[in-house]
Amino acid sequence: MKKYLQFLLPVIYIIPVHLFAQEIVVPLDYNPSIKNYIAKNGMQAAKRAQVLPGDTLSLPFNDDFSESGIYPSSSRWMDNKVFINSDLPRVMPTVGAATFDGLDEFGNAYLPGSSISASCDVLTSKPLFLFTNFQSGTNYQISDSIYISFYFEKKGYGDAPEVSDSLILEYYRPSLQAWTREWFSLGGVTAGQDTVFNQVILKITNPDYLQDGFQFRFRNYGNPSGSLDNWHVDYVRVFASAVPAPIVDYAFTNNRNNALVTFTSIPWKHYKVNSNPSALMKSNETISYIVYRDLPNVSAGFNHRAYGPGNVIVGSIGNTGVNAVPPYQRLDYTYAMNYVFPNNIEVTDDSSYFDLVDYFNTPQGGDIILSNDTIHYHQIFSDYYSYDDGTCELGYDLINAANGKIAMRFDMLQSDTLRGVRIFFTQQNGVVNTKLINIKVWSSLSPEVLLFQLPNQLPAYVDSINGFATYIFNTPVPASGFYIGFQQVSPDGLHLGFDRNTASNSKMFYNTSGTWSQVSVLPGSFMIRPVIGDFPLVGISTINHAPSLINCYPNPTSGELYIYTDNDKLIYNKVTVTDVTGRVVFVAPYSPGKFDLSALKSGIYTVQLSGDEIVSTAQKLVINNK
Repeated sequence: MKKYLQFLLPVIYIIPVHLFAQEIVVPLDYNPSIKNYIAKNGMQAAKRAQVLPGDTLSLPFNDDFSESGIYPSSSRWMDNKVFINSDLPRVMPTVGAATFDGLDEFGNAYLPGSSISASCDVLTSKPLFLFTNFQSGTNYQISDSIYISFYFEKKGYGDAPEVSDSLILEYYRPSLQAWTREWFSLGGVTAGQDTVFNQVILKITNPDYLQDGFQFRFRNYGNPSGSLDNWHVDYVRVFASAVPAPIVDYAFTNNRNNALVTFTSIPWKHYKVNSNPSALMKSNETISYIVYRDLPNVSAGFNHRAYGPGNVIVGSIGNTGVNAVPPYQRLDYTYAMNYVFPNNIEVTDDSSYFDLVDYFNTPQGGDIILSNDTIHYHQIFSDYYSYDDGTCELGYDLINAANGKIAMRFDMLQSDTLRGVRIFFTQQNGVVNTKLINIKVWSSLSPEVLLFQLPNQLPAYVDSINGFATYIFNTPVPASGFYIGFQQVSPDGLHLGFDRNTASNSKMFYNTSGTWSQVSVLPGSFMIRPVIGDFPLVGISTINHAPSLINCYPNPTSGELYIYTDNDKLIYNKVTVTDVTGRVVFVAPYSPGKFDLSALKSGIYTVQLSGDEIVSTAQKLVINNK
């Protein structure tokens, strides 16, 4: 239930001078994936319809969370509290798992700033027929041996639950309208290391549970202030059998990766003129899979397809099969990549994409879950270089490090012009979007040779381009190999996005004492993307680019607030209000005029306007609701 930063607070009082600067990673107190999903699909996407009368499921019940989407399937589950993903769990039984943390279905902390342990996420099954057996036309008996089976993991790539935290499983008896705890696991991860998924198989031995309308639910207890104390649940089954029932399921266990050797994205203009595109692509690809089947030796075969814009097939690999596959073992299969992406299929002059698909080549009779038989990857070519996969799992901080520096090494395929940089800053542990940074480009770190500096910038939270804020260089910077990053002014950590599913540590550096060191706190990648080209960019409003100031009055206010800007040439379309923890508490379309904030509690807030990749300066607002 901890937040990593809280361990540092006692030190401030014990040693009040010259605290040691250090690098840390901190869990998120919001979920950017959920925020982006809701931004695209609307708030109604997070709401779950009520169970209708007679909406009861028959056995068997199977779900491995491999269906697309960030919420559990509405055909099997009643709530949206958990986060369905393949980024935070580690070495999953099958692709996709349900992550439990301290965030609600909207991606917000349940209790921002809290340090208590409380009930957080809940995953509740829809009602099940446990009295009526429709397959046999009789009623279930204890002798039918009804089992509930699932896998669970502590931490994964997220935050480790403490020994005071727990994951529990409860059963519901309709006749008593009561829930009873039937299983639990305490937190605690040895030496902070990632753990593995463990299987739990529970037999229902109490005949009181054999009722139509029976339900089960998972619940985690931990810190309700963010993506903390993570548990992951996967491959949930309820079935009736004299012994645990044999299953047939050919399944991939993780998502596929990008097809490029070094980067996750390359500027399209650099790819399409490259004289040796095959050198940019992996020579082979490895996919992980498992066969759940009670046979000593089975066969599994795979197909691979690559589709370009317009659904044109640009790569095709077929395999006759893999024989003598042992069941219930996570295996890897490697095949040669025998194609390159064509350089004449594009969306615009500066972008293209390719959809990569792997799937089992022969449908298996009786396969209980079909959604885990196919995996995808969307390979993007645009105007930037990147090492990260676009999904943020943690925040990276330099703490007690006034003037600390962060840099990332890039070696472009050809010399070009840097026009800006996109950086992902996470909203956690309080708002930092008023803390100045100086964006820098170096040709060398030892000794430091500065190529360019963009001073007096602000960390920005932007909903577009997957949350990356664009900083425009006022002078084009010719470059080939370079380091790019920023120098912070204050000693506070600024929560740089940190991707845990890629590892680029050899390219990442920090400097808090005059000497550059390689980042080693965890394997991962900074979410920093240099933008190249000779075209104009649109970026965030910054201090040295005459940003728009917000006029808010009355301030303080009891709820009625008028908002105007001093620059009517900038087009804003959204107003966002955040509290002192960085949590978004109010969002509305913007036009100059009056807004009703009377629903907000008394306190200090930040008001900001945003448009198409621009944000205004932040304005402090005091609400005093009597």
